[in-house]
Amino acid sequence: LLAMRGELGAAMYKAARQVSGTSAEDFRKRGKSVRYAYQQALDIREGIFGPFHPACGQIHRRLATFYLESGSHDVAEQLLRKALTIALSTRG
Repeated sequence: LLAMRGELGAAMYKAARQVSGTSAEDFRKRGKSVRYAYQQALDIREGIFGPFHPACGQIHRRLATFYLESGSHDVAEQLLRKALTIALSTRG
């Protein structure tokens, strides 16, 4: 379990470094790498915690913010709906 947490921490750190501190213009320029980093973080969290863990909902919300800033409102709405479903299922 500790080894899995270490791997998760390292992967999340790497993904966060790819997307942290970026402006909206940076998001458009680096959109593909940002989407990849968030998807990688989501895959890791889902693999360790399961798809309905609040940590997965957090990634859905962050990715939705990215899509909103990119102008992809339909995709952002779908992601926010997933995040809401997770929040409601974990908090009752």
